[in-house]
Amino acid sequence: MTADLPHQGEFCLPQHRTDDSLREKLAAHVEAFNGATDPEERIEHHTAIVRLRGILERNGGA
Repeated sequence: MTADLPHQGEFCLPQHRTDDSLREKLAAHVEAFNGATDPEERIEHHTAIVRLRGILERNGGA
Protein backbone atom coordinates (compact mmCIF):
# COMPACT_ATOMS: atom_id res chain seq x y z
CA MET A 1 0.00 0.00 0.00
CA THR A 2 1.67 3.23 -1.13
CA ALA A 3 -0.10 5.38 1.46
CA ASP A 4 2.25 3.93 4.07
CA LEU A 5 5.35 5.30 2.36
CA PRO A 6 6.79 8.30 4.24
CA HIS A 7 7.95 10.07 1.06
CA GLN A 8 5.05 9.21 -1.20
CA GLY A 9 5.37 11.12 -4.45
CA GLU A 10 8.73 12.66 -3.59
CA PHE A 11 10.54 10.79 -6.34
CA CYS A 12 7.70 10.88 -8.86
CA LEU A 13 7.59 13.71 -11.35
CA PRO A 14 4.83 14.56 -13.79
CA GLN A 15 5.39 13.14 -17.25
CA HIS A 16 5.50 16.63 -18.81
CA ARG A 17 8.68 17.46 -16.89
CA THR A 18 11.66 17.64 -19.22
CA ASP A 19 15.32 17.19 -18.43
CA ASP A 20 15.77 20.88 -19.23
CA SER A 21 13.28 21.90 -16.54
CA LEU A 22 15.00 19.53 -14.11
CA ARG A 23 18.37 21.10 -14.95
CA GLU A 24 16.87 24.55 -14.31
CA LYS A 25 15.60 23.41 -10.91
CA LEU A 26 18.99 21.87 -10.18
CA ALA A 27 20.78 25.10 -11.08
CA ALA A 28 18.42 27.10 -8.85
CA HIS A 29 19.07 24.78 -5.91
CA VAL A 30 22.84 24.92 -6.46
CA GLU A 31 22.72 28.72 -6.50
CA ALA A 32 20.53 28.80 -3.38
CA PHE A 33 22.81 26.28 -1.63
CA ASN A 34 25.87 28.39 -2.39
CA GLY A 35 24.19 31.53 -1.06
CA ALA A 36 22.63 29.97 2.04
CA THR A 37 24.17 30.55 5.44
CA ASP A 38 21.62 28.67 7.55
CA PRO A 39 22.69 25.02 7.98
CA GLU A 40 19.09 23.76 7.77
CA GLU A 41 18.54 25.61 4.50
CA ARG A 42 21.80 24.23 3.09
CA ILE A 43 20.69 20.70 4.01
CA GLU A 44 17.34 21.20 2.25
CA HIS A 45 19.03 22.44 -0.93
CA HIS A 46 21.66 19.68 -0.81
CA THR A 47 18.93 17.06 -0.50
CA ALA A 48 17.14 18.52 -3.53
CA ILE A 49 20.40 18.62 -5.50
CA VAL A 50 21.14 14.96 -4.82
CA ARG A 51 17.56 13.96 -5.68
CA LEU A 52 17.51 15.92 -8.95
CA ARG A 53 20.94 14.61 -9.99
CA GLY A 54 19.70 11.07 -9.39
CA ILE A 55 16.62 11.64 -11.51
CA LEU A 56 18.69 13.13 -14.33
CA GLU A 57 21.14 10.23 -14.18
CA ARG A 58 18.31 7.70 -14.38
CA ASN A 59 16.91 9.63 -17.35
CA GLY A 60 20.32 9.53 -18.99
CA GLY A 61 20.53 13.31 -18.98
CA ALA A 62 23.07 14.02 -16.25
